Amino acid sequence: MLNNLNLTPYLQSDPNVANFNLISYVGVPVKSQSQNVGSLCVVYQYNFTPNASDLDFFRLIGYAISSEEEQKEDEQSLKESEKRLQKLFMEIPSVAVQGLDKNGVVLYWNNASSRFYGYTQDEAIGKHICDLIIPPHLREAVEREIEQMFALKHPVAENEMVLQRKDGSQIVVLTS
Repeated sequence: MLNNLNLTPYLQSDPNVANFNLISYVGVPVKSQSQNVGSLCVVYQYNFTPNASDLDFFRLIGYAISSEEEQKEDEQSLKESEKRLQKLFMEIPSVAVQGLDKNGVVLYWNNASSRFYGYTQDEAIGKHICDLIIPPHLREAVEREIEQMFALKHPVAENEMVLQRKDGSQIVVLTS
């Protein structure tokens, strides 16, 4: 906390002190991951000496800002981790990975899926999985399994299936 800002070096280093006739300053640290990343600064155009309640309020606001900063960092870390995982899934050469929504529409199609089934990522994303690789005689059963998987939030049991490629040929895969 500083009073009489107009009598401190801040008068020369910060043009706002003179421009807005600032007299008092109260600052509390803003932290992220236990490190100072900035400060919450409250300035007044009159002499202000905060009481204990004022300081608690400023610290509370500083804590809220700190929490928001940590949440932003956590979100960024999660995004980076997701990108690394997506890259890993995209580039894994021998495992075809597809991501579906609850209706069976393809949201994700990795490079191995393209090699195994013959559809590019652009061709597959947005299409129903049954229209791409599920033989007609299995479509109803697969649609039911997709519904159950999302309803129960439990993956389909691993099993061997004969699926079809874009060119109509068959491919035996282990699926779950």
